[in-house]
Amino acid sequence: MFLGLALSPCVPQTGEATGPLDPSTLPLFADWQAENATLSSTTVTNWPDAISPGSGDLSDINGSLPTILTNVAAFNNKRLVSFNVAHLANATASRWNFLHDGTSDWTYFFVGRFPGALADEKLFDTNAGSAGNRGVGLYFDRTVTGGMTHHVVSESALLQRLFPGRRSRKGVGITGSAPVIICYRLQASSGRLTCWVQGIKQNTDGKVGSYATGDANRGLRVGYTSTVDIARHFMTKSALTDAQVNRVTDWLATNYGITITRPTGHTQIIYSGNSLICPEAPSAANPNFPDNVKALLANGTNVYERINGISGQTTQQMTTRDPNRIDAFRDTTAARTIVVGLEGINDIANGSSAADAVTHMQAWVAARYAAGWHRVVLVSMTPCKSKVSEANRTIYNNALVAGEGVWFDALADVHTDTTIGEANDEDNATYYQDGVHPTAAGNDILATYVASAIDTAMG
Repeated sequence: MFLGLALSPCVPQTGEATGPLDPSTLPLFADWQAENATLSSTTVTNWPDAISPGSGDLSDINGSLPTILTNVAAFNNKRLVSFNVAHLANATASRWNFLHDGTSDWTYFFVGRFPGALADEKLFDTNAGSAGNRGVGLYFDRTVTGGMTHHVVSESALLQRLFPGRRSRKGVGITGSAPVIICYRLQASSGRLTCWVQGIKQNTDGKVGSYATGDANRGLRVGYTSTVDIARHFMTKSALTDAQVNRVTDWLATNYGITITRPTGHTQIIYSGNSLICPEAPSAANPNFPDNVKALLANGTNVYERINGISGQTTQQMTTRDPNRIDAFRDTTAARTIVVGLEGINDIANGSSAADAVTHMQAWVAARYAAGWHRVVLVSMTPCKSKVSEANRTIYNNALVAGEGVWFDALADVHTDTTIGEANDEDNATYYQDGVHPTAAGNDILATYVASAIDTAMG
């Protein structure tokens, strides 16, 4: 058996500060705390910024201002400023300006909840101006073409598992009314935006838009069709380190009585590949197989997974993108970290020879080991004659079979399956949607092979 790296968790560097970090001790750009809201009875007439009290004042929103909730048990008996749908109907008014041009580093924290009935709230939604906006949006300037641009994980990077059973194409998906702590960090020099939810890193992306100075439409905007209760939100003047983000999160959790549970002794699995990993719009009719894998694992009770599939993505594109999309999320506290790769189809369909497609996959695998992943699992190519000839598929799959245990750990050899893996099986509409993508029944079979390979890699 080929082994990647020793299974040893990373420990903090000697001398690295630990323990909760009060954000008030950091240089802050803006800081709104519900405790500081100005009231007329239960109506919030003004919500001053603790750093610059004259900035970011609320204006009347459709004749209706937000209200205050006091002694909220779920937030350690503290206040919440509560916006409902009526308050949010006028997006232009429901905004606080940070007067921040987005060209320097910052780290933003949000503490609150989304108590509305909507099933999938959006924080930092990418659909500026559409009726689908929900929750909270952090916006900076307008582009030269006049469209709103904002710091948000781009749509191409959002086919990711944020919470069990939930996905969001347009922002961080939040389900239910439980208290939540969300952090966004911009590293302007690299253009990288990173997000944490409940103390666990979720997304990272290098596409942060362009900026035109002097535009008034900057700052936090509470978006159109949701209900949101905010205990505190603030922005630092720097891009905090991962350790600092965790320490501030821990301080907020203690101060607001929010339980943060970070896994220990767990296995982390991340999937990367094309649309067979994750379709554009997962549904019962258009599913993805990773949803079924965890339940099939021999020891799947302490496993955390993410899905990163992009339709049409080639292996070479994976190699370019995955330092941000995969390696940035390697959990150094996990007992095992496993990355599952599925590609080859788009490489060959876009002109690569089968041999070159294997070479591209070898480069992707080597990069994952170099980044510190413990195990790499690959998935063999299912039949898809509309994109890859049977001769090329055979060359590619034979190379993967020969490479198992040599340049990667374990192979999900689905190409050997007599129902979905043999030539022309893709013509069976029971198991294939379109001659390429499996149906739910096909993905059920595919999941068994992937689970078996992961079990082999876990040892």
